[in-house]
Amino acid sequence: MKKILLSVVLSATFVFTACSQYSSDHIQNHKEHKHETESSKILSSMHKAMMDTAFVESGDIERDFLANMIPHHQGAIDSSREFLKTSIEDKKIKNMVENIIKTQEKEIKEFNDILAKKSYTQTKISKKEYEKFVKDEKRIMQDMMHKMHSVKESKDINRDFLEAMSSHHQGAVDLSKQILRYSKDKKIRQIAENIIKTQEKEIKEFKEFLAK
Repeated sequence: MKKILLSVVLSATFVFTACSQYSSDHIQNHKEHKHETESSKILSSMHKAMMDTAFVESGDIERDFLANMIPHHQGAIDSSREFLKTSIEDKKIKNMVENIIKTQEKEIKEFNDILAKKSYTQTKISKKEYEKFVKDEKRIMQDMMHKMHSVKESKDINRDFLEAMSSHHQGAVDLSKQILRYSKDKKIRQIAENIIKTQEKEIKEFKEFLAK
């Protein structure tokens, strides 16, 4: 019995550590860099909304998807606004960033409206399936944050922003592909498909710029 309890405790500790590791790294990073650079401010604002918002596990995959996507989108908006405060000479990049803000603000409004009205049909899945859904969702978020945190600051703010935003966008794409494997609701599926289409296109544009 003691062995079983120890196993459960260790498993729970592992999950907690995996989900909080990025936050710990981020805090330590700020202690080591007391004077924020323009790039660090931009990169910090990209994930702050997610770090400040409790991860939603409601038992409803559609609700989880929308509720957890809201702070994800907010991070993209906040970092884009921070980026626009810098001197941007490339008009194409400026237009891309302004479009991120416009598109994702509109989507957040839509998500909040859907959640408030619960204007979707909840997909019923087993407890085991839901546990896998949550586990995979956390893994996607953790992988995304790790890649964002791995971006090394350079003297090129454009490059720093686009590298981090590419990973941020990929996280949204992966989460959207995940919900498509479960949800049967047409509205949620349409939202996920639209996120994939829009953000994969932007990732391609970011990579084309980074390849220069």
